Amino acid sequence: MISRGDKGLCQRCGGTFIYGYYYAKRYCSKSCELQGNKRNPGTNGVATRFQKGSKPSNYKGWKLSSGYKYIRVGNTYVAEHRLVMEKHINRKLTKTEVIHHLNGDKLDNRIENLQLMKNQALHVSTYHKSCESGKRYKTVKGAS
Repeated sequence: MISRGDKGLCQRCGGTFIYGYYYAKRYCSKSCELQGNKRNPGTNGVATRFQKGSKPSNYKGWKLSSGYKYIRVGNTYVAEHRLVMEKHINRKLTKTEVIHHLNGDKLDNRIENLQLMKNQALHVSTYHKSCESGKRYKTVKGAS
């Protein structure tokens, strides 16, 4: 076991230092510590298999959040069901418009499974009417 007063080798410059007096475990000085960590910031100088800008092999260009699938568009992620509906109606959705999944599966973004609603209040009232009838995802006529 290493104790205070033992000598060690700096990982950056190879110089010797005494444990317990200055940046004890890896570096002989503050400047060596800073230079050593510049090699890969945030990893304490340890090399990683991913370089800045590279993507892991399982990267698909989308992510899941709250059960919904989000697709990367430029620098942001957008809900896939909103993109599918926008493409179907050939216009951008307003912030108040809500997309309802008819079968309740948030990952099923086929146009046949999506219903455009004017606002959240209409969506909630339709959902609650469906719950009262005992069929959670029953479509209520005239709710679009």
